[in-house]
Amino acid sequence: KTPDFKLPHLFNPGLTGAQPLIDLGITDVATADVLGLAVFDTVGRMVFTSKELVWDATSILPDGLYYYRIEATVDVCGKSENVVRSGTFTLIK
Repeated sequence: KTPDFKLPHLFNPGLTGAQPLIDLGITDVATADVLGLAVFDTVGRMVFTSKELVWDATSILPDGLYYYRIEATVDVCGKSENVVRSGTFTLIK
């Protein structure tokens, strides 16, 4: 079975006790070679990119809907497999 990503649909870094860094971790595997995380606004402009699954949601971005794309290489039954996941989340500050 190919590992899956567990991603929140709502980020609110202003909540009491919330961490300013949002960790978009992979849940089903202990290790993965992250090839890239990209975050886009609603008109398709890339607003963030990283080789790590961590995004600083306290940046200058306004509230709203954003799209993400994550690429990683994971070990599935001894074979390396490229995994791409994408979706949306809402940022509320």
